[in-house]
Amino acid sequence: MSRVDGPAKRALFIVITDYPGGAERVTFGLASELASRAEWAVEVKIVSARLSDSFAARVLPPSVRVRYGPFHNWFLAFPVLPFRLLFRRYDLVFTTHIYTNALLSILRRWNLIRVSRLVTRESTSVFDRYAGPQGWLFDRLYSAYGEEDLLIA
Repeated sequence: MSRVDGPAKRALFIVITDYPGGAERVTFGLASELASRAEWAVEVKIVSARLSDSFAARVLPPSVRVRYGPFHNWFLAFPVLPFRLLFRRYDLVFTTHIYTNALLSILRRWNLIRVSRLVTRESTSVFDRYAGPQGWLFDRLYSAYGEEDLLIA
């Protein structure tokens, strides 16, 4: 029998904020479940800075490594995210927001991040909710998709 020196697989879960919204609840639940398996090292990256009443701190087990962004406003913190991900390797990446889904697809396409399985999630159809400049932006973001292994809608 061989000795295991630590987790053999690495997983990354990405959310935009530390608020207890639906996407965060789903993501933190999945991260917690995977972290309960000895063969997985699980990390959660939150795009924005930690809130004083951190939802992640309340619900994620200590075995999950949590990393926060530099600013409370996620829109200001988002441009820093690619630099936090460059040249990393993961067996699984799960993300659940159109901005992060598009970003991970681009980084993977350009070989700036190594991901064995990229799973993205959509909770709403942005084209039903937005038109005009915002609709155009979301259309551009969707055109960046294509490198995911699974899109959950």
